[in-house]
Amino acid sequence: MRRRIARTGLDVGSKTIGVAMTDEAEIAAHPLTVLARTGTVGDTVAVGALIDAHAITDVVIGMPFELSGKLGHRGKRVLVFANALREAFGDRVQCHEVDERFTTAEASACCSRPICPARSARP
Repeated sequence: MRRRIARTGLDVGSKTIGVAMTDEAEIAAHPLTVLARTGTVGDTVAVGALIDAHAITDVVIGMPFELSGKLGHRGKRVLVFANALREAFGDRVQCHEVDERFTTAEASACCSRPICPARSARP
């Protein structure tokens, strides 16, 4: 029997953390909630409650790299939080950082083109 994988994505900002979760088919992520930031310890506890409530196995954390690819001030703060999650949950949950520099542009480009170009060209 295949182990169920439940993934959540975190968009860590200075005031809030946006949380999305994969659907049952593991195809797409959908918004789950927005958490108010309370500091690294409080944020870790809040995310931990979601991990427990939804049996999360993987956490994907968007890393706000600078356009140059360097880890700036915001990115360093997110990395501190990512490391706190790793320390709190150990091997129970896998944490992955993902470069989020161009995700908005990629999503916009994806959503603006037809799903099936051949069909959209038909009269």
